[in-house]
Amino acid sequence: MKRRAAVLFLLGPALGEVLSGASPPLAFLNPLTILFIVPLYGSAAVLAREVARRRRLGWSGLLLLGAAYGVLEEGVVITSWFNPHWPGLLQLHGEGVLFEINWIFAIAFVLYHAVMSVALPVIVAESIFPDHADEPWLGKAGLALTAIILAAESVAGFVLFGFVAFRNVGYQHPPASYLVALAMMAALTLVALRQHQGDHQHDAKPPPRLWTLRLAALAAAGTWVLMESGMPNVIKVGLIPVLALCGLAAVATRTVQGWARRPAWGPRHRLALAAGTIGFWILLAPITEFTHPPGQNTLGMSLVGLAALAAMIILTRRVSELTEPPPKVETHSP
Repeated sequence: MKRRAAVLFLLGPALGEVLSGASPPLAFLNPLTILFIVPLYGSAAVLAREVARRRRLGWSGLLLLGAAYGVLEEGVVITSWFNPHWPGLLQLHGEGVLFEINWIFAIAFVLYHAVMSVALPVIVAESIFPDHADEPWLGKAGLALTAIILAAESVAGFVLFGFVAFRNVGYQHPPASYLVALAMMAALTLVALRQHQGDHQHDAKPPPRLWTLRLAALAAAGTWVLMESGMPNVIKVGLIPVLALCGLAAVATRTVQGWARRPAWGPRHRLALAAGTIGFWILLAPITEFTHPPGQNTLGMSLVGLAALAAMIILTRRVSELTEPPPKVETHSP
């Protein structure tokens, strides 16, 4: 695997699992966890990027492939959409369930994985290697190997989580509505493959300032958390958080698409959006460490946040130096 693809392979689980606190450092360093999480997240991020760049699907196609991966992981591999004993579902107290699927959890984590597990790792990796950002990073053999890794991890996870891990508490297999997740994954993939990268820059306005983009992304990440975790505890009508999450996705997508149509939009602006989203989880890292639920060891999350902060500062400066347009030189006619 080429160095560029290897970096992306590691960024997938680093952002999708470790920085978010889903797998705190000590839990992540468990060899069994590494053997499952790293290949699953890493192969998904690399495969989504390779398909998007080879077929010129653009960022909308990449996000749709990321959403398809969100369905794959949560709805197909670990079957968290259906498992009433899954920790995340227990917090929702049965709100938002239809056809045995918790749609609050399902929609929330489709959006989460599209952004945190796929899009952001790709943005960061392409910022590290800007000269190769628009080209594939793997040959045919590497692409095939990545697909095989994702398929093997998916089958192993499905067997483990669907039939083994929760058997002692009465959950033995995914319900028939598991097929809904497979259909959703297929539909998202087909729609993604129909996307085409083109010249859509029709807005002459300059893009927003970089700090505006960072703060907007930070606010969107915080809003996602409130809608996914807070809203169901206040509003006991499951449809409302589902609609709110869908609305957040629609507004964010339309807004960013509008910004991206502006001629000066480029790598600095994409990295600013990524930095703002990552910044939310950086701010949350010490809170996660010192206010964790009983029995959950979150030691080291503050260090993870500091490391992510330092990395984003260094990368932002590097990208700015490489891509910032030179200042205009005023000329005076004699």
